[in-house]
Amino acid sequence: MEKLINRFLSSAFLVLLLTAIFMTAVFFTRDSSDPFPSSYDGENVSSFEECVTAGNPILESYPRQCRVNDQTFTEDIGNELEKIETILIQSPRPNQTVTSPITIAGQARGSWYFEGIFSVELTDANGNSLGKSTVKAIRDWQTEEFVAFSGILTFSQPTTKTGKLILNKANPSGLEENEDALHIPVKF
Repeated sequence: MEKLINRFLSSAFLVLLLTAIFMTAVFFTRDSSDPFPSSYDGENVSSFEECVTAGNPILESYPRQCRVNDQTFTEDIGNELEKIETILIQSPRPNQTVTSPITIAGQARGSWYFEGIFSVELTDANGNSLGKSTVKAIRDWQTEEFVAFSGILTFSQPTTKTGKLILNKANPSGLEENEDALHIPVKF
């Protein structure tokens, strides 16, 4: 019985020793400077979408970020953050899948409108126009405050998987310095 116990203890010790060696090797060969170790080597990742598809971690931020090895890819949300003081889009949101017709809703400062309207356009990934329309202020637009807007855009069948919704600031003067637009990436 004593031989059996010694043999068992020797086997258990050997298993523990091999496990310790293996864990030490794993610990010292991983990149300890990377707080988000990747499940993918990143050689073929060149965009946020590819990074996410490869199963890499997504950082809780806006816009979202995906990290692989020493690279960080940021989700394209258009120029929403740049225009946040003048126009806010509620529907559709960046990278939302859209179908025709799209209901467009949000808020814009009164200076974004002319006669209570402004134009919107949907393009495919190649910049080809799929449809144009206008949206209207829901209440009095003659203010510097935010005013809610809504409208519907019907568009033709896209040939690409992604596109861009463009909300153009009204520019009755036609002067280039008065042009402005909110660009929202969408999926089809």
